[in-house]
Order: sequence, then structure tokens, then C-alpha cells
Amino acid sequence: GRIIKIFPHIAKGSGVCKPVIDIDPELNVFRCFGVNEPKKSLKQFKRSRDIWNFFSLEIDFFKWFAVREECTNCKYLHRKICQGGCISFSYPRILDLKKLKNKTQSMFIEAYQNMKSKNYKLAVAKFEEGLNLYGIDSAIICDYIFALLKSFQIHKAELTLDSYQNILIHGESGIYYLMKGLIAEENQKYVEAMRYYRKAIKKVREEKKPELSNRINNLLKRI
Repeated sequence: GRIIKIFPHIAKGSGVCKPVIDIDPELNVFRCFGVNEPKKSLKQFKRSRDIWNFFSLEIDFFKWFAVREECTNCKYLHRKICQGGCISFSYPRILDLKKLKNKTQSMFIEAYQNMKSKNYKLAVAKFEEGLNLYGIDSAIICDYIFALLKSFQIHKAELTLDSYQNILIHGESGIYYLMKGLIAEENQKYVEAMRYYRKAIKKVREEKKPELSNRINNLLKRI
């Protein structure tokens, strides 16, 4: 980010507004613009592509509110792919992501509370309100799909999964196959549902992810 600020032609050479990553002396990695949340240790990533994916998911889907007036019509801002090099070093009132996270977290808590009381329609509304502000999170998307199914919005659940399958953190893993199975079951396609459930169990065992296994078990208990 600092290099690109001093030598802006480098950015043009690597493509306009593609994710640029900085690494600080403590080996924290972050995007080049002024919002350095969330930070992650370089040691947490196996390859550079994992870093790119993390910041694309965690940062690029935020909606920006506190920007310069001249930025409001910027196509890169509206596409959520702004590098922010033009504002990060000179504009102190950039959006506080922590406040936004706290706000959206409260919405998701309300959504979960409504799911627990089986008020799925209100849960869906809270999920949508939170997702509209916060962006993409695979676990939340899965719970949102589950709430859609239980409020009999099966077609919307299918569309949601199709839309997000390529950018879910887990990709086509156990949780993905579980959601496909739940949708098939709600459509009374029981043979297809069982096929997806078997794939889900197999994937979780292959991935050796206990937290994913627990999530699948918890979702199955709700059925």
C-alpha cells in the first residue's frame, strides 16, 4: 500500500482496484486502505490465494458510508472493490467496521433468538437486514438458508445457495452438501436428500473439521 502510494503507476501495472495486501513488522496482513480490521497473522495462511480470498470475503462486501463526496459515484466503490489508496492516508473518518460489526451482530443474535422460538419469518428478516450491512459469512448464510426453508421459502433458499456456493468460505464441503440435502428434503426429494447427507458426512470426515461436524449435527437436530 505504501509503495503504491509513492509509485502509483505500479497499481496500474497490476490492474485497477485488485486486492492489495500489506504485511506489518509483526507479520499481520491487512488491506492497503485505512481500514485495517480485521487483521490476521501471516502464519494463519498456507498460500497467497488464501489471503486474497479472506480479504475479498471479509472486507470487499462491506458497504461504505463514510467516504469523500467525490467518491460517491465511483464505480469501484459501488462494486465493493475499492483499493482505497486515494482515501486511506488522508481521510480519518473512514467507516468504523467495529461499530458496524457490533450492529450487525445484534441483528444476527435477534435472528438466532427468533429461530430458537421458531419464528422463522422474523428470523429471515433479521438475517437479511444484517447481511445487507455486513456482507458474506458462510455460517450465517447457512443459517439464513435454514430459516428460509423453515418459513417455506424453498425457492429463495435454492437461489441463495446457488448464488453463494462459489464464495462460501467452506466451498463445496460438508456444510454445502448439508444445505443441498435440506433443500432436497423440503422439496420431498428424499433419495436426493440422503445422497447429499452422505456426501456431507464424508466431506466432514475428510476435512477433519470438528467445528463443521458440530454445525452439521446442530442443524440436523433442528429438523
